[in-house]
Amino acid sequence: EFFTPNKQLPFPKVLQRVALIAATGSDGERDFRHELLHNQYGYQFFLTLFPASVQGQSAVPELLQQLNIIHQQAADFDVVAMVRGGGSNTDFAAFDHYEIASRVAFFPIPVFTGIGHDRNTSIADLMAWQFKTPTKTAAAIVDTALRFETDLLQLKENINERWEAIVADRKTALHQWQQHMQLVVPHRLHRKKERLHDWRILVQKTARDEMKHYKSELAEKDKRLATNSMRIFQYRKMQLFQVKKLVENLSPEKILNRGFALVKQQEILVTNASQLDTALPMVTLLRNKKISSSITEISNNEG
Repeated sequence: EFFTPNKQLPFPKVLQRVALIAATGSDGERDFRHELLHNQYGYQFFLTLFPASVQGQSAVPELLQQLNIIHQQAADFDVVAMVRGGGSNTDFAAFDHYEIASRVAFFPIPVFTGIGHDRNTSIADLMAWQFKTPTKTAAAIVDTALRFETDLLQLKENINERWEAIVADRKTALHQWQQHMQLVVPHRLHRKKERLHDWRILVQKTARDEMKHYKSELAEKDKRLATNSMRIFQYRKMQLFQVKKLVENLSPEKILNRGFALVKQQEILVTNASQLDTALPMVTLLRNKKISSSITEISNNEG
């Protein structure tokens, strides 16, 4: 058992805003999405996919990049789910990488992992909250909502039990008082009956008043919960729309349409001239053209 800062983070009551790191279209993503969004309780979750390779040479940099992006938006999410389907032990090498494990261990919001099968455990799993598979990871998130609903139902039941106990106590007191009057002061029975009548009216009125108070209080809480839930839903929906528009505006297609070009070597995107190898061919991508060329010289651009 490893104790990391991430595993010591307190959970929100409901993990509703989920950042998912997975390979687009993979079995892991499909299993997680189906379990979360089609859960048997009908709970609603807000899922944002941050696609990344989960094996191969590009896996580590892409996973780190998506973790950095989510870190910058940490206030918008309750939990990060990092999932992938099964495979051989060598397929999970990226999740044993030091930088991935370190970033997960100190991540500011809870990280749930569902990597591989039940028998698989990576270093990243040990640094986070491990739930073995994508399906079990989604089920763990659904369980938080179930526990929250259960707590609400228990609160309602406690209020009802409290009300019933009050009524039972008053009835018991009334019964004892009746017996006392009949056995101890029979000669004053008539007067006591009159007083008993007054007590009965008082008890009934008090019980009605308390019941009305509890019902009013519960109705007010239900109203606030519904109002706050709708407000939060609308706010998160607006945020999701803004993020979607931002992602669309930053897509490679729109960047190329504005006259920029992308440079690749061996299918790897070049973002800095220091990455270029003069011995290898270079591919330049324009909006509707692909140019293959070789590098004869690399020099500083003086303006």
